[in-house]
Amino acid sequence: MKNKIINITILLLLVIFISIRLSIACEQLNKSESTGSDETATQTKTEVPSGFSGQFADSEGNIVHYSLLLSDGYFTEVYMMADSEQLTNEGVQEQFEGHLHLLNEEGELIKRFEIVDDELVLVEKTEQSKGVLPVGFTVVLNADFTSIMQHHKRLKSEGIVFKASGNEPFWNIQVNAYNTITYETPNQQLSSQLSAFDSESAEIRISFELENESAILEIAPENCLDSMSGFMFSHNVNLQIGSTNLTGCGSFL
Repeated sequence: MKNKIINITILLLLVIFISIRLSIACEQLNKSESTGSDETATQTKTEVPSGFSGQFADSEGNIVHYSLLLSDGYFTEVYMMADSEQLTNEGVQEQFEGHLHLLNEEGELIKRFEIVDDELVLVEKTEQSKGVLPVGFTVVLNADFTSIMQHHKRLKSEGIVFKASGNEPFWNIQVNAYNTITYETPNQQLSSQLSAFDSESAEIRISFELENESAILEIAPENCLDSMSGFMFSHNVNLQIGSTNLTGCGSFL
């Protein structure tokens, strides 16, 4: 009888031990599958807004700088040629099954990239594609571009409709939905009210007063390359305050 009790006790302990081991193994398997799924999602989807860049040699051996900017549902391609010529292409972007599709205004596929972590590899381009980007070319996530685009998105959510800045000396301006312009440098911040600010105009030239000085803001729809970040803005900006003339780049948000 005593031996029977001992055997039953041993059997129960063995069952408990096996159950614990199975439970631990299942938990580890679930964690592994969950981690694997997260990693796959990270590798096969590109967050927006984000910017990518790279460079390649054309058929004549000249270096071409390429940028791809992705926003909510849209993209902008910029080619900077060796002779400073610029080619800009815009359209719709879609992401699914680990690929990024670029479509033209007619909804036709022009380029297809494979998404691999923080890189995009061009795997297909069609006859509708503009530019000379070669199949197999890889562009990498550009931290500066992405930071600028995310900053613009945040400003837009705060009611800013236009932003511009310049370097040497550093300055920036912001215009909000109420036509208030704010001028800022490392040492000061001034605001004024504009009589009007029409974002639909091809070119803008506005006169206003800023801290008892006359000021003129000129905005032209021309691609403008920022000298520090290499980011391509959509407008050239000239700001004159009194006898001081400032130049820079800007974009409508």
